[in-house]
Amino acid sequence: MNTQTPIQMDKSAFLAWVQGREERYELVDGRAIMMTGASLNSAGRDGTGYTSTDPVLLIEVLSPSSEALDLGDKAAEYLRLPSLRTYVVVAQNEAKAWVWQREGSTFEPGPQVISASSSRSRFPHRH
Repeated sequence: MNTQTPIQMDKSAFLAWVQGREERYELVDGRAIMMTGASLNSAGRDGTGYTSTDPVLLIEVLSPSSEALDLGDKAAEYLRLPSLRTYVVVAQNEAKAWVWQREGSTFEPGPQVISASSSRSRFPHRH
């Protein structure tokens, strides 16, 4: 499930609002959205902060309301981060993932799609 705030916020208002909250949120288009993913920062970071300027790995879990954003505008924005090596979007209701990996200085034009039915699947199959 994707929870959004009903009001627009700038970055400083968001950082003040998110302090002390147990859940993790991100600011997207001026709205706070509960995160259902994970990130890994470059070496030397403790991962407890609310912002990251140099993530190397980002993982998103899709919800029905965030699919277009996570696979569209958000992916395009994340792929512009110079530190990012891998961006993974995982489906919530099926064994499927979209994986972007940096090759040298650029990402391939589209993601590798991995699913239970793909020949390169790493997901366990149920029979």
